Amino acid sequence: MNVRVLHLSRKQPYLTFVSLILIIVVLTISGCSSNNSTNAINVGEDASDGNFAMPNAIKTAVLSTDKISAYITFDNGQDTPQRKSMAIVDNRAEFVGTGLQPGTYTVTIEFEYSDGNFNNIKLTVATKTNVVLSPGVNTNIGFLQNVYDYPDDDEDNVFNIIELELGTDPNDLNDTPKLICSNNSGVIECVPTEFQIGGTVLGLQGTLVLQNNGGDDLTIIEQNGPFLFATALSDGSDYLASVITQPTNPAQNCVIANGSGKLNGADITGIVINCTTNFTVGGTLSGLAGGELVLQLNSANDITIAANGTYSFPTLLTSGTDYVVSIISQPTNLSQTCTLANESNTIGNANVADVDINCVTNTFTVGGTVLGLQGTLVLQNNGGDDLTIIEQNGPFSFATALSDGSDYLASVITQPTNPAQNCVIANGSGKLNGADITGIVINCTTSSFTVGGTLSGLAGGELVLQLNGANDITITANGTYSFPTLFTSGTDYVISIISQPTNLSQTCTLANESNTIGNANVTDVDINCVTNTFTVGGTVLELEGNGLVLQNNNNNGERNNEISVNAGESTFTFGTAQRDGTSYEVSVLTQPRFPNQICTATNSKGKVGGANVINIVVRCVALIPDPIDPLDPLALPEITF
Repeated sequence: MNVRVLHLSRKQPYLTFVSLILIIVVLTISGCSSNNSTNAINVGEDASDGNFAMPNAIKTAVLSTDKISAYITFDNGQDTPQRKSMAIVDNRAEFVGTGLQPGTYTVTIEFEYSDGNFNNIKLTVATKTNVVLSPGVNTNIGFLQNVYDYPDDDEDNVFNIIELELGTDPNDLNDTPKLICSNNSGVIECVPTEFQIGGTVLGLQGTLVLQNNGGDDLTIIEQNGPFLFATALSDGSDYLASVITQPTNPAQNCVIANGSGKLNGADITGIVINCTTNFTVGGTLSGLAGGELVLQLNSANDITIAANGTYSFPTLLTSGTDYVVSIISQPTNLSQTCTLANESNTIGNANVADVDINCVTNTFTVGGTVLGLQGTLVLQNNGGDDLTIIEQNGPFSFATALSDGSDYLASVITQPTNPAQNCVIANGSGKLNGADITGIVINCTTSSFTVGGTLSGLAGGELVLQLNGANDITITANGTYSFPTLFTSGTDYVISIISQPTNLSQTCTLANESNTIGNANVTDVDINCVTNTFTVGGTVLELEGNGLVLQNNNNNGERNNEISVNAGESTFTFGTAQRDGTSYEVSVLTQPRFPNQICTATNSKGKVGGANVINIVVRCVALIPDPIDPLDPLALPEITF
């Protein structure tokens, strides 16, 4: 018997049938006491021997040959059967024994296997009846394969030889292969009593966990091709394959086809598990300044994003699926506009990571209304963004828009000057909050200014001024002055003197007395008062001589301003005029001579009083001299008045 049993395994869900090869054992009886020829047996008076080929089934069995024993038994029905042990040498079975006599026998050949526990297990047995052994006669005994029996000690329908080859215990019904073996005319056929469930995995990239009938978990890691559940099922059983853990790295969706049915005498190999990779859709969000952005994938699967960075929808899509990402709610904490890039496409063979979103904070203008402006006004926002408005009332806005949430502060950096105005801002500061600022109000009023200057030189009395033909003011002291009446910028003005000082005779003159009001008080209409001067003089009476010298003494008694008067002159006037109010004192410095006269002045002292002094009278009288040498001027007597 040539037995080849392939062990069942998860990768080989089938059993190669055990084949029984025809065995023919030929026994030849000869008259020789020793016979070395094959398939011969010698029956002698003293000893018998036999030499024949070992059966091929035993030779080819996957068993240790040193544990196989062979026996041949001769039973003539009368005497005690003779059981001869045969030695196995070089795939031959040989026996040597005594007591075998010619006759008719039942011949039995047995092969046994020792399991090492003092148990001899029969492998095969063949019996031939009515075998006649005669001395000197060659008797051929043909053991055809169909006469061999194959013992099944534990009656599990699996022959001992098969169990030994498969490693199960031939004497233990609980330790039995899931087979049913039969001997069909000497051919051993073993078919399984249980069948395995399996099929093919396609497209797997990660780790997949399967179950059959809610158990028998099978983990498949990145291995495509055939698979088998570990537990075989009895024929006729139901089976139901299911996925209990889908692959996650990458995410895949594995779908089972042909996953359920009933066993019908064969392994199940037609389950198909088709794994398609599931992918996420996402990208990078940038520019989000606050609040939340709400996205939608394929008109569902809303997600809310509250921070910049990468994002992805939790919903997985299989390769080949079209996708559209849309924004259903813009951020509201700050007014922002977020835009999508690459928002629609078809899922390929990788996660979609390029649906980028850029959020830009919306900008708004800052402005308001100008009222009362007559000149040129320059505004600023937040210390810059200068805005020049020229004689234009109504709405205004700064050129630079600001991001929502920004602070704004409007200010006037240049007030109008022609005319001068004072522009005041109301509602000029705050924070943008999702709309243009239009409530700033700039109210411009034209400025009013005083007109005045500096008075100098006033020596007393009062000076009366007039502004634009009215608004008289009286000034009594030197220094700055101004009219109390205010005039708005751009008003023409003229200052005039309507009354010069009278306490002293003075003449006051104006500088810059007319112009137009600008953007400041007028302070340059200066007035300079100069005291008027008058001459000092009078009348000379009866002057006959020459050399009369008169002098005018100043307020300090110092002599100055001398004048000579000669005969024939009847009036005199000092050459240096005196200011009004100053003192004068006229005296004769040198008397006239030839003839000698004595001149005296009357009304000679006083103060200049707003007019020329003309009332001083110098009267001269003759003087009788002592006898002296008229030619000696030093001899003239000194005359003292």
